[in-house]
Amino acid sequence: MRCLRTNRNPEHQRGAALVVGLIFLAMLSLMGVAAYMVANQEERMAGNTRDRIRAFEAAETSLSD
Repeated sequence: MRCLRTNRNPEHQRGAALVVGLIFLAMLSLMGVAAYMVANQEERMAGNTRDRIRAFEAAETSLSD
């Protein structure tokens, strides 16, 4: 079995680690933005539900008075 030799000559290096790192960073950024948008949407939905329930309770209270 032959050992693989690494070419340490700078002229032959292509910067693959940089490209992979940038792609990984871009994917993590997109995931973070998507998570933020989902959390923000869920918070607005919860607020709308709370407001709807409060309005219903206020209407029920005014009808019972």
